[in-house]
Amino acid sequence: MAEDTVVLNETESVIREKELVETPKMYRVLILNDEATVAYWVVEMLVAVFNKTLEESMYLTRMADRQGSAIVGIYTKDIAASKVELGMTFIRNQAATHGMVCQFNFEVVPTI
Repeated sequence: MAEDTVVLNETESVIREKELVETPKMYRVLILNDEATVAYWVVEMLVAVFNKTLEESMYLTRMADRQGSAIVGIYTKDIAASKVELGMTFIRNQAATHGMVCQFNFEVVPTI
């Protein structure tokens, strides 16, 4: 901790302690188009796991379909990993319910 002295007058002084807090690294979470996962499941997952609105979810799903990927959020590493795991579980459960194999995938990339 570094100390910073502020002089109020010639006889009084106040010492403030400054905490140096390092900003955590942030990571982009992307959904990747796999040409197999049902778009409706992806929209539902984005609403349930990433707290996107229906409109945002539909837009991101279309973007991933057209461009191959879409950024769904920027998080710290632990939160990004948790969201990815929840999203994969959501999609796998949907696929299993309908007798399909899950090919859906995420990518977690450090921000610049």
